[in-house]
Amino acid sequence: EYTMGLWAMPNNIDIKDNYVYMQENIDWTTTLITIDVTDPEAPQLAGEYQSSAKDMYAGNSFVYILDDNILKILDLQDPSNPSLEGSLTLSGDGLRICVNNGYAFIAGDGEYSLWTADVSNPANPQIISTLTTACNYTRDIFVRDSLLYLVCDQHFQIVDISDIYNPEIICTYDEVTGATGIYIAGNYAYIADYNLLKIDISDPEAPLLVESYPIPGCSYNVAVLDNYLYVTTESSFLIFRDDDLLTCGNINGTVTDINTGDPIENAIVSIEDISDTTGFDGTYLLENVPVGLYDVTCTAEGYYTLTIEDVDVLEDQTVTVDFTLDPITGINDIVPEVAGHLTNYPNPFKSITTIFFNISCKDAKIEIYNIKGQKVKSLIIGNSSSDNNRKSVVWDGTNDLGKPVGSGVYFYQLKIGNNFSGTKKMLLLK
Repeated sequence: EYTMGLWAMPNNIDIKDNYVYMQENIDWTTTLITIDVTDPEAPQLAGEYQSSAKDMYAGNSFVYILDDNILKILDLQDPSNPSLEGSLTLSGDGLRICVNNGYAFIAGDGEYSLWTADVSNPANPQIISTLTTACNYTRDIFVRDSLLYLVCDQHFQIVDISDIYNPEIICTYDEVTGATGIYIAGNYAYIADYNLLKIDISDPEAPLLVESYPIPGCSYNVAVLDNYLYVTTESSFLIFRDDDLLTCGNINGTVTDINTGDPIENAIVSIEDISDTTGFDGTYLLENVPVGLYDVTCTAEGYYTLTIEDVDVLEDQTVTVDFTLDPITGINDIVPEVAGHLTNYPNPFKSITTIFFNISCKDAKIEIYNIKGQKVKSLIIGNSSSDNNRKSVVWDGTNDLGKPVGSGVYFYQLKIGNNFSGTKKMLLLK
């Protein structure tokens, strides 16, 4: 949360390239402020610009500002210090603006409530069409592809702008009570009402309310970057997370024995907090994996752990990652049937867990790995307790440096010399 000063009222907001631009009203003086949100959990003030604008839009290396009946276009090469590039006089006061593909869409309170201007040449913008909407006082607008979305106190309207010279209203949604801002992301319209509304617009002719987020005070405006929602209220700047906006793909594949080629059942394939266990045919499927690069780890009892690095997950695609595991050899001559006796309790656990095993060899230890296959802890068996030849060691949820590890899935193995026997999974909760 980024808190404004006393009596400060942020009433407009936009975002571009990890910078949030919003207007701050203090003692009736308006200032355009720039906030660096490269780290969403630690936003920083980057710059200020004096402006009496009613609205603004940041995009295409320019900030577009409405100053009563004048559109001003500011150069944004230096986000902390915009400079005037061009201007356009309107037939009425401009209230809200959005820019897309070289066109500025301006909502106002004049004879026409929606102007379209060609701003492909920022130094010489020109009006090319007008439209009367249901909103006498438009609070905000947003454009994506061939549709324009606008809100006012009692209405949410969707306008078809595929013919830029003849825009047409295709839907009016009246289930809003005091809308002041809107942002479109994915299949959703996020509307700053008294609460923050999330509306499904996958069918633009039939919008559907999905969720209403309570907001302390009243929400004024909203912007979205990745899966984070940035909201201005009466006296604060809030950040929400909505994982419905994550773009995802899948990972699938088969786990087989490197020597025989036979499928391996009950192998665990995992990335971060997503995992799956193979069936009798050795196949697995990791679904809804956020787009990005991952290290994929496969563990199976009686086999060495294998990690495949830098697997690229793409949006709405499935990438195949097959594993061929090398069986652990020679271990049965040292410790017969050890794997069947390897377990821990409690599981899941919150602070400590006891790992039990059946072995009398002192040249042995328990090694603990995170879900990425990285070793986090080694527990020496030689110092463990013994009760009727059943031994145990306690893990307190720390790494080899004595620092607490995060919650999640961990794997542990019994290691004797250079050989491993048994792999089990446990869950640490905090």
